[in-house]
Amino acid sequence: MQAEHQDHLSVAFYVKIYVLLLILTGASVAFSFLLRDVVSASVVVGLILVLSTVKALLIALFYMHLRYEKIPVRVWAYSAIVIFIILFILVLPDGIVNLKR
Repeated sequence: MQAEHQDHLSVAFYVKIYVLLLILTGASVAFSFLLRDVVSASVVVGLILVLSTVKALLIALFYMHLRYEKIPVRVWAYSAIVIFIILFILVLPDGIVNLKR
């Protein structure tokens, strides 16, 4: 088990990922305050959802070590991501209609 995880990255890399996650979180908060009067709420929500998806992928790939897993585990994880995207696209029109009311 220990030999499999020898190729993991250094602590400095994980700190860089952490800082990137903080920056993305700050961007999400900034977008919610700065862009709410400039663009529609659906655009702001879409931007925040994209940033949240990027953050979730970074966490799954590096902190949960999905990047180092074998193919079957990756297939299960990526299929969950695909299902999420499909469900998001299916629900999105209803959310847009409710925002226009």
